[in-house]
Amino acid sequence: MLDRTPVDIESVLRKTQIDMEAYLEMYQEASSYLRERMEKLQNAVESGDKESTIREAHAIKGTSSLMGMTLVRAHAETVELVGRGVIESDLEQELQELKREFSRAMEYLEQVSLQ
Repeated sequence: MLDRTPVDIESVLRKTQIDMEAYLEMYQEASSYLRERMEKLQNAVESGDKESTIREAHAIKGTSSLMGMTLVRAHAETVELVGRGVIESDLEQELQELKREFSRAMEYLEQVSLQ
């Protein structure tokens, strides 16, 4: 299996025409927002709150896309689509995949921010 970089920072810098310093400032703000959304998503899935599951997954999808977290975005979209009933899959399993990829992306960005 190909181990892709969890965050495409270069693409974000090109598209937004910002520098690395601005990206890292954006990361600081986005990381707390995304962590909060992930916690709310976990709670929504555990409680069976379909509407909140869809809303939180959608919010994660959008913010992770802006940050260049392509794999997080893809998994958040899957969770959203499962929540909407568009695709059939195990919601708990999809959430675990999202959480795993989110952790990888956050660890990667933490390392980048320390350089």
